[in-house]
Amino acid sequence: MNPWLILRKSFDDFREDTFFFVLFNMFWVTASIPGFLLLGYGALIRFLPLVIIGTIVLIPWPLATFSLFHLAYRAAQKQPLSLNSFFTTAWQLKQPAFIWGAINLLVLAILLSNIRFYTGLTSPLAHTLIGTLLRSLFTVLLSLWMLWQLFTLAIYPRLKQPSFLLAIRNAGVLILKFPIPTLFVAIVSGLLLISGTLIPLLGFLVNISFITLIVNRTVIEIRDEENSLTS
Repeated sequence: MNPWLILRKSFDDFREDTFFFVLFNMFWVTASIPGFLLLGYGALIRFLPLVIIGTIVLIPWPLATFSLFHLAYRAAQKQPLSLNSFFTTAWQLKQPAFIWGAINLLVLAILLSNIRFYTGLTSPLAHTLIGTLLRSLFTVLLSLWMLWQLFTLAIYPRLKQPSFLLAIRNAGVLILKFPIPTLFVAIVSGLLLISGTLIPLLGFLVNISFITLIVNRTVIEIRDEENSLTS
């Protein structure tokens, strides 16, 4: 598998529908980042009303995420996109999107709370080898979970009978069976997230859309490679 080919095809997908993917990226950021900031700050200062407000503000996040990944799939299939397609797709996928969002909020809350606990100075294991190992363990688990979700979201539109559990299962099999493409996606996604943090305008206009396109193209290349081996 050629990583440069994946990057080139992902760039081609973005270039062919630049106007829409920039808008879709802006929609996703608007639907996601404010809620996460409010929820995270409320949890940090342990202020329940702010946590509740952040959770409510975050309601559009899973809808926007599912929609963006489905539109990345359509772009690779050379299907026409429109401004309205972002919202109609989100509404059509509201049930699996909300299930996915609830599960991910729960998992993120568990992992992040453990990372914070073992990082805090008041932790009984602070400044100990065990505390450092546990903090590292939960950080790795968080990274693996986020990577797993990227492939789950990319696989979901390809299922003949859409099933969230089946998408999770297939994503897990793909990650274990193809570690090198998985590592490629992890590195590129990490670099894009870091660059989006350092250059907010880039994150607001481009980076999230490009991550979805790269993950989608990676899945396509993996499936094409599997088909060539079995044919």
